[in-house]
Amino acid sequence: MDKKEAKRILSDAKAVLTQYIESRGLRKTQERYAILEAVYGFNEPFSIEDLSNALMEKCQVTLPTLYRTLDLFITLGLVIRHTQKDVQHYEKCYGEKGFFQMVCVHCGKTIPFKSAALVEALRDSKYPRFRPVNATVCVYGSCAVCNSRLAREQKKIERQRLLQEKKSQQLKADRLKRQLENQRKRREEAKKKDL
Repeated sequence: MDKKEAKRILSDAKAVLTQYIESRGLRKTQERYAILEAVYGFNEPFSIEDLSNALMEKCQVTLPTLYRTLDLFITLGLVIRHTQKDVQHYEKCYGEKGFFQMVCVHCGKTIPFKSAALVEALRDSKYPRFRPVNATVCVYGSCAVCNSRLAREQKKIERQRLLQEKKSQQLKADRLKRQLENQRKRREEAKKKDL
């Protein structure tokens, strides 16, 4: 996305926020708009700490204010929230016809994807008194890098299990060998005594 398009999307997002604030008779606070600008300054998912750090230079905003404002942005369709392993990340989503992405549950990497079939299915869905405006689809799974790492770890565990099993079998074989050797010695000793 080029800078001109990014500015247009931010301007449209501000218009959505302004319309909501005015329709509810709320105050147009500088903090809400500063948070919105910071959110749309990120090009990847961000945490609440990332957002707080980005706002330090512009204005001081408390964490409860950040959370409430992000909840408002989620309600307005300006931001999406991802929860993985009890950690929340946020991402701008306004201006997307359909916001589709794959999210790795191991490393948190997000991979956006386009799906004309999903957009078409949403457009064709008929629900009484409901008109879809935007859609967000997150497919949670495991990325290629994590799949490779998990496969290597699984192979390592399997090798260790096989090695342990081999050692255990060797110990059993050695124990059996010693028992047979002891039995043989006892028989020989018994034969010597009998003679």
